[in-house]
Amino acid sequence: MHDIMDDLEEFTEIPDNFCDLPHEHYPLTITYRKFLMMLDGTCWRSFFDAFYGEMKSSFERGHSRFREVQTFIELNEVTYENFATFYWSRFNKDLTKKFDVSTVFTEIVSHIKGAYQATGPYTGKLGRQDYVMLSDKRFSSLNKEKRNKIYDIFLEYESMKCTAREFDLSDFVSSLHSSFVTDGYNGDMVDFVYIDEVQDLTMTQIALLKYVCRNIKEGFLFAGDTAQTIARGIDFRFEDIRSLFYTAFLETDVFNQGLKHGVHLSDMFQLSQNFRTHCGILRMAQSIMSLLCSFFPSSVDQLNAEIGLVYGEAPVLLESDNDENAIMSIFGESKSKHGNLHGFGAEQVILVRDDATKKQIIDLIGKQALVLTIVECKGLEFQDVLLYNFFGSSPLRNKWRVLYGYMKDKDIIAHSEGISHPDFDRSKHYLLCSELKQLYVAITRTRQRLWICENTEDYCRPMFDYWKKLCLVEVRLLDSALIQAMKTGSSCDDWRLRGTKLFNEGQFEMATMCFEKAGDAHREKWARAAGLVAIADRAISTNLELGKASLQMASEIYEAIGMHEKAATCYIKLGDYKRAGMVYMQKCGTSRLEDAGDCFARAECWSEAAEVFFKAKCYTKCFSMCSKGKQLFNLGLQFLQQLEEEHSLENSTSLEVSAIRSKYLDNCAQHCFECGDMKRMMPFVKAFISMDNVHAFLKSRNLLDELFSLEMEKGNFIEAAGIARHKGDALLEVKMLEKVDLFEDATRLLLLHIIANSFWSLNNKGWPPKRNPEKEQLLAEAKEMAKKVSDCFY
Repeated sequence: MHDIMDDLEEFTEIPDNFCDLPHEHYPLTITYRKFLMMLDGTCWRSFFDAFYGEMKSSFERGHSRFREVQTFIELNEVTYENFATFYWSRFNKDLTKKFDVSTVFTEIVSHIKGAYQATGPYTGKLGRQDYVMLSDKRFSSLNKEKRNKIYDIFLEYESMKCTAREFDLSDFVSSLHSSFVTDGYNGDMVDFVYIDEVQDLTMTQIALLKYVCRNIKEGFLFAGDTAQTIARGIDFRFEDIRSLFYTAFLETDVFNQGLKHGVHLSDMFQLSQNFRTHCGILRMAQSIMSLLCSFFPSSVDQLNAEIGLVYGEAPVLLESDNDENAIMSIFGESKSKHGNLHGFGAEQVILVRDDATKKQIIDLIGKQALVLTIVECKGLEFQDVLLYNFFGSSPLRNKWRVLYGYMKDKDIIAHSEGISHPDFDRSKHYLLCSELKQLYVAITRTRQRLWICENTEDYCRPMFDYWKKLCLVEVRLLDSALIQAMKTGSSCDDWRLRGTKLFNEGQFEMATMCFEKAGDAHREKWARAAGLVAIADRAISTNLELGKASLQMASEIYEAIGMHEKAATCYIKLGDYKRAGMVYMQKCGTSRLEDAGDCFARAECWSEAAEVFFKAKCYTKCFSMCSKGKQLFNLGLQFLQQLEEEHSLENSTSLEVSAIRSKYLDNCAQHCFECGDMKRMMPFVKAFISMDNVHAFLKSRNLLDELFSLEMEKGNFIEAAGIARHKGDALLEVKMLEKVDLFEDATRLLLLHIIANSFWSLNNKGWPPKRNPEKEQLLAEAKEMAKKVSDCFY
């Protein structure tokens, strides 16, 4: 299993750039987020430098820095959920009152900030005039007045976002485009690019691929399903990619070589045969596609109907003979533990529109069935699906009646039937497009049985009538026999497998329930902890107390089940870097010592960081920590002595270690010199790699007394004599010459000193020579030394 942190961890071994990427990483399989981070690392300046410049200098690339960046993104990125929860209510109510939040977010992300600019300087957004002009397009469902209001909302949003120092994914993408336009792309080129689920990307996001691959003729393959474009903020068609290739990709070197008109883009290839779903479901799905193509022809690609080879039961519309809620009829009121025969099995799911409805259902039925929203189930499949109250919770409400007009136009119902309905108006019924796409995703999640039930007939009747007229559905009364037939049992292995699939899709709450039913305590705790982390990621920017409490509980669970690295990640998110460092150091082995050091450094525990970095052989970081204060300088000296004792300076990294050593010692010595602490300075000077370096350091700072003492200590009396001469201390020079038996030189120098001081000493007029007891003593010393040379010299 892999959770969100595992998805991030999976790519930490892949560098965050495209510069000289090792061949073993190819074929490179990454998420789009990782692709963006690698592009960012290839740029001369990172997009995130403006937000955390100090982090870039204090952390080198590593696991903990990677998580630090991810934590920053989680706390500061504006997603659809953040936009809907924290921004929408703060906008001018006169602007938002006639709009759905999803519509506005989609317009901002996909059109204002997501439309690729083919001409002019790259600005990362459409101007107001260009955006409003989109209302003249035949596919537009928003008139000029509405687009002006949306643009006003966009400007408010950008201002609020800037004030909060937050960003959205479009800002990141725009920054990358601007960087490459200004400085060019200097990373590795790839030959082929394959993108799956491409319908979840905007045009500007897709356009970034042009920088890494110039194989226009055959280097790109895009796969996806435009009918499943339910990602928040995304409006997508494959035809838009074809247009993008002509406006963005062919403007590069290929264009300059005159090949633009010689490049033929491949036709779309449709996989029309479905091996997963039976004919009954496929016909219902096609009925939704027909509506989309009729009402919103430019919102989806015109494709042939899918063909199924397997027969299955027709989808069932459930009706109740009383006013009891269908969910209550099926599952009863008990929330206690149930055997598999009393609830749904691992291959069955209840699909609902939103989190609020999901919570209501879970409160009613407890753990008797899996409950997911339509957005959550995208990418998952089940044997049986119960779609609950989709139309009753729809924001379209009575506007679903517009389907009757379509049915009359297609002669599905007679024009003479007295059914009132509004005429279709794209500006009034624009929500119908996203509703139909969500319905398409919901009904295609099943492989076998599909049940659809509603609490009320007020809003579902138009669609139900449509399906009934096309003979696509079966209407059945929800009685005890049907309820019994609906429920299937599952083994522990079935629940474990379903739990793993849900876990891998980030549906931790339902995964926890599956593992509990499977009796798998370890995975149950793992899923519960992962769910707490997900809750924290969503809440911590607005509800700090909830976020921290969730992370604390998650860390405790992770430690209890031996997943210490994940526990450390939780502590990093909490800002408890010292605790994270302790976990890495004590529980995660030598491979994570560098991460431990990074965490200790972040907590300003310099000595602990230095010791861990030394154990990890990260010497640059180690001695950087030892430079953080006077009390740590000697610790660095101890490390250097230990390296010498272990002969570490003789291995393949000797040059690197030697450079680190020299820089560290020089920095420490300079710091002590600036503080005037010469006594503390000298041990670092003595540790210099050569006496030439010692001489250069001390002489450049006129520290001749310290240099003289050092030469004396080493017994270098001739060198000491030279220093005494440089100081102008003749008597001291004489003593040094005498120590190495250079008596003749010492005698001559002493006599010269005596004569000079006789004539030119302080306050002396020069003649006659002045007598003093000191001169007599010096002459006596000169005579003694002369005797040691020779009788003749004496």
